[in-house]
Formats: sequence, structure tokens, C-alpha cells
Amino acid sequence: MKKLIVLVVTVLTIAALVLAACKTSETTTPTSQTVTGTVHTTAPTTTGTVPTTTAQTTTAPPTSSPDEPQYGSTIRFAWGTTLYFDPLISSIGAGTADMVYEKLIEADWSKGPAGTNEFGFGVPWVAPQYVKGHLAESWQVADLTTLILNIRHGVRFQNKAPANGKEMTANDVVYSYQRGQKDTRFVFYGFTEWTNTAGMDKARADAKAAGRTDAEFDAWVAYLKGVKYPFYAPRACIAKDKWTVEYRLLSAPKPIFEDAQWFFIESSEGAAYDMQNWRNACGTGPWIVSDVVADSSVTWVKNPNYWMEDPVHPGNQLPYLDGELGIIIPDAKVAQSALRTHKIDFMTVDWDVAIQMLNTNPELKSRKLSPTGAYVMFMRTDIAPFNNVKVRQAISMGIDRDAIVRDYYKGNAVVDAWPVLPDMPAYTPRAQMPEDVRELYEYHPDKAKQLLAEAGYPNGITFDCQIGATYVVDIEHLTLLVEQWKTASINVNIAPIEPGLGTTLVFTYAYKNAVYTWWGNSSPTDAMVYANNGGLADIYNFSRARDPLALDFMSRYSKMTDTTAAYEALRQEYLRTNKLVWQVPLPTRTTVTLWQPYLMGFHGEMSMGPSLQLGGSGRVKFLWIDKDIQAQYK
Repeated sequence: MKKLIVLVVTVLTIAALVLAACKTSETTTPTSQTVTGTVHTTAPTTTGTVPTTTAQTTTAPPTSSPDEPQYGSTIRFAWGTTLYFDPLISSIGAGTADMVYEKLIEADWSKGPAGTNEFGFGVPWVAPQYVKGHLAESWQVADLTTLILNIRHGVRFQNKAPANGKEMTANDVVYSYQRGQKDTRFVFYGFTEWTNTAGMDKARADAKAAGRTDAEFDAWVAYLKGVKYPFYAPRACIAKDKWTVEYRLLSAPKPIFEDAQWFFIESSEGAAYDMQNWRNACGTGPWIVSDVVADSSVTWVKNPNYWMEDPVHPGNQLPYLDGELGIIIPDAKVAQSALRTHKIDFMTVDWDVAIQMLNTNPELKSRKLSPTGAYVMFMRTDIAPFNNVKVRQAISMGIDRDAIVRDYYKGNAVVDAWPVLPDMPAYTPRAQMPEDVRELYEYHPDKAKQLLAEAGYPNGITFDCQIGATYVVDIEHLTLLVEQWKTASINVNIAPIEPGLGTTLVFTYAYKNAVYTWWGNSSPTDAMVYANNGGLADIYNFSRARDPLALDFMSRYSKMTDTTAAYEALRQEYLRTNKLVWQVPLPTRTTVTLWQPYLMGFHGEMSMGPSLQLGGSGRVKFLWIDKDIQAQYK
């Protein structure tokens, strides 16, 4: 599902989506925390700290109020080489899709730094109290597994083929969802043809493995057939009438309304078109693809018939900009040079790069962000020695996380980004953890040796840790871990592998002993739902955790109606599973968003959706260019 494993932060080359890297601790808003320090060893001659947020002084004051939006101009950004125009491809990165297409529910921009500042928008996941209806004007949670969505009237698709300006209705929502269910690239992919007897038997077995009974499965099948659903699926989306969508789930592992933030709406007329062809891109969004030059650029122009007004500046029709230009720059250093020379307007970089760039370009605005996910070591807990919890605990206590954060990352990293990111519900800071959990995040080599001896390994253990060999900083990080583990009689051999092969090894559980990788835990429930739930059916259970108590918890959690109580229960469950160390959490570095002093309305916000892929570009419609300030840098 959302968890596309990426072995490192490639955010430098997809800065369009990544106005602010993926999530967690920030700096100025009520949901942020400050991360400070000096430059990392990749730039030994440069020292300094990243400013906590916002701008340096420009060479001359603007002639207009920075709070008064201006229309016109084009925003420019660096883009990677992968272009996704089909809105269905949401599970592997929306790419350019979220420029053109929109979702049913979106974050409420008016509650962010541009408005009331109730929420900092420093994480890709947005808490329920900070979201609002978008293409769905409102919704009602009928029960834990049923969501009723009231589709907004008067929203029209862009005036081009295949929709040709038609009004969006519930049928378009259903078409978008059901098309995705039959495509492996869709975030909610999963279907079985009614005539596939073996497939239906497997569907029943999967439902029972997830805690459903035969009676519940049979009732679900009866519902699907009753509404003439075209195939079996554990999720269903149907039109009750022209303006009402019913969305139902067989199981509800998280608040059901979150699902409505996870897919884009396209026109049913697109069925006869190749939607990956940029010429056919046609959504309800603020931007229309006007040109694509292979290996060079993508150009969008404003949608003159866009439906939305600015909630912070009532009466102002969005978007403010005339267009967007995505310049394909796969080389990170070239992209950084483009920002320095004001050829692009924003990007996100690692903290040490930010320090260098702010030294050369003090006019840049900046906002420091904590990780978008976590570095984690997965282990084959289905084989020795990792099937012994004491061994896993020893490995975790053999890491001096504080030393790595202090000396290697110069303070610009966090020690506890797993299983849930800071500032999210269910998060417990290390200092507030019970002692028996907290010590697993601390450096105790003697206790680690003792645990190994109790587990039957008095002379220590030796194993291989595989790692994608693309990024030097990850190899350096793992090398430091290897040296620390030696003090606890844990001998680890680094085994570099091709990144593509590494992903395959993880998803097929074919890695030899352990693997160092990245996990984008983009919501408070991700680690529990996808990694720790104790069921082997989920493809994201990379460590092969077998935990009946976790399965029981998920069954109870899915029935909780009080959100606050549910997140507290989840927090306690994470503390329990932390002691089992199904994965070894590793220090995870921060990132920094940089932008030009003339890009206005922007405060380093990260995302408008449940992940960077699905909400990164949603912010651009609120931004504008101050032409007077921009003229100073031409």
C-alpha cells in the first residue's frame, strides 16, 4: 500500500511534491519541534546551524504587502525523471497527477500557518480535526465500516478531452475507485472475479486471517452482490444517487474517512483513453498540463474554470499563479545550483546541504523538518537467532543512538522516528517511555551481552545486513552501527546490494538475515497496521512478525469510536510491541525546505494529504510570487 520502500531520501529530485519532505517534527508551529546542530562531515569546511524558520532580510523592502496575494507569474521547481500522469498510480507516487487531479478530502489550509496556525503542516499525515471536505463537500461516518460522502455540486472537469468540462458526479468517484481496484498500482488494489472459485476461497481465508468470521465474510459477499458490485473486493465504492457515494469496508483498521484522502477523482469518460499520456490528463484541479519535453520539462497552465476560492483570503479565486514549470534535473547538485541562482523557487535538501546553501545564499527562506519516515533494520524473525526476542533486544541496546545523532548528524536527527513519528498521535517521546522500553533505545552493551548469553549465545552473534548501495551517507551510517555493535559482541557484515534487488528481497522476505532500509510511516497507524499486526498475510510484514496479541488489538482497535481513546490505546500497544523489537529503530536524519524570498504564502508546509505523493502539490494553488522582490534576483 502506501509503504513503497525507498532506500533513501530521494526528495532532492522530486522537489515538486516535496515542498517540505515528508513529515514529523518541525520548528515554529504548535505541532513542531526544533532540531539544531552544525554541519555534517560531508562538508567538513563549513559550519553553522540551520535557522529555525522563515526568511533572511532581502536587499530592498518589497513595494507591496507580502500578505496581499498577487496574480500572475510562474513557479519553477526541479523534477525527477519519473513522470506519472495517470491518477490511478497513487500507491507508487502520484508524481504529476496531483497537479491536475484532486481528492475527496483534503487538509484545511486555513488552519495552517497561513491562517489560524492551529496546525503546522509539517507532517504528510494530517490529523482529523485539520481536514475538510474537498470534492466531497461533507461526509458522515455511518459506522466503523461505512462512510457516506456528499459530492460537491458545481465542480467541473477541465475543459479538454476526455471530460470536456462536464460536471463531476458520484459516478466519476465510483469509476475512479473501481478502476483502481483492478490495477496493482492503485493504493487500494485488490479484487477477485466472482467466477474465480479458488480466488474466492483465498479471499475468505485472508478475511479470516485478518480476524473476520465466516458469517461476516458471507454477509459482506451478500452486500456486494446485492449492490451488483462488478467483482469481489474487501472495499466497495458505490453511487447511491448522483451526489452521494457510499464507501464500505469489510474491516476498518483505521478511521474510515482517511481512505477518502488516498485516491484521485477522474472522469468516467477516460475509460477509452490512455491516461498515462499527458495529453489526456484531465481532472478538476487548478493546473492543466500544456507541454511535456522529454527529459527536459513539464509545463502546466492555470485552469481558468477552477472551482475553489482561497479560504485565507475569501473572494480570491485560485490559483494565483499563471502556471508551473517542472524542470527535469535528476542531479541533486545541479538542482541545488539552480536554487542558488534563482532558476528554481523551492526544494528540500538534507540538513547539511541546507547549511552550505544558506551560507552562500542567506536570502533564502528555510524551515527545518524532521524525517518523513524512519531508518529501520528489518530482521528475519522467523529464523535463528532473530526468532529470540532477547537477541533482538540486544541488537537494539547495542546502538549508541545519542552518539550518532550528536557526532555524526550534529544534532540533526531523531532517535525515535519508529514506529510513529514525533508530533503524531500515539507517539511517546523516549524520555517518557517506561524504563524497560526506554532502555531499548539507549546504549547498554553490557546488558546486550547478558541478553545474548541468556539467549544461548555467550560468545555473541554474527550476521549479514544487506543495504542498497546507492547513497554514501547510508553506508556511513550503517558502518557506525557496525562499530558500535562490536562492543556488544554483535558482529555484522555489511552486504551492499543493488537498490532494485533490495526492494525485491524485502517484499519477498528473501533477504538473508537483516536489511537496512527506509520506511515511510506516513500515519500513526502504519507500523501497526502494516508491519506489526501479527499476521503474515500483509506484504509489509517484512520481519515476519507473529503476534497474536497484535491481531487481537487490531480487532479491538477497529471497533473503537472514540478517536482520542483509540490513539491512546494505539500508543500503549506500540510500547508493548517496542519491547518485542520486531524491527530495530535507527537514528533518522532531518531535512530542510528552502525557498526564494519572493515565493509568498508559503511557510514550509509539507503536504495537504495523507502522504507526500498525494498532497505535495496541493499547496501550490495557495502560493504567489511577489514580482517586486523577484526583480531583485534576476
